[in-house]
Amino acid sequence: QYLRAAFQLPDDNSVRISLDTDLALIRERADWKREWYVPEERLLESDVHNFPYAVLEVKLQGVEEERPKWVSELMTSELLIPREKFSKFCHGCAVLYSDRISLLPYWLE
Repeated sequence: QYLRAAFQLPDDNSVRISLDTDLALIRERADWKREWYVPEERLLESDVHNFPYAVLEVKLQGVEEERPKWVSELMTSELLIPREKFSKFCHGCAVLYSDRISLLPYWLE
């Protein structure tokens, strides 16, 4: 679960940005015959991984030379820690099921 803020000009699809904050990755231990998720009162502390960062995703259309200057400056600034092909799903599997995973995502190694 997370809170998402999305940014895009209403008439221009060339830059789309999403910012996910308060990211909590949850190990589901549902009884699939009776429920599709674990109710909050049955969640254990070890079932929840609170991700310590926000996730900023920048989607661009067009060629790099046409990228707005502010986007290039943001992406090369010290405000971000770039992680190519980062996946919230893969991160959750790796931290919540580490006993079953033999290959960790590169950003955890």
